[in-house]
Amino acid sequence: MVRGGIKAHFAKSDEALLPLLARLHNGTLPTEPLLGLSLASIRGFVVRQPFPRRLSDDELRAITAPVLYLVGGATPIVDAERAADRARRLIPKVEVDVLPGAGHALPIERPAEVEARVVHFVTTADA
Repeated sequence: MVRGGIKAHFAKSDEALLPLLARLHNGTLPTEPLLGLSLASIRGFVVRQPFPRRLSDDELRAITAPVLYLVGGATPIVDAERAADRARRLIPKVEVDVLPGAGHALPIERPAEVEARVVHFVTTADA
């Protein structure tokens, strides 16, 4: 992820950002208007807070709220199966779904699946 962020910072043109954007979108570029919006967001993104750090095992064990963790099986950001296993092992009330073949942009790539999972989770989490 850091390499992509560095590339986005130094890229001189939108065309130079297309490989990064394709990688984030599971190997394909989004269509317009999402392509233009994605390029604009990469160009205009400014980190205004520290980069998030990885939570320790104890910090994950201490989470008491119900958690839904959705991750694309093909995301270039994390090892999806490893992250899913860690969440299942450490977070007491976690529901984990790895969406096979999905990349980093789950709500864009798989909107119906994400919507269905979120709606199911929020209607059943406290049951």
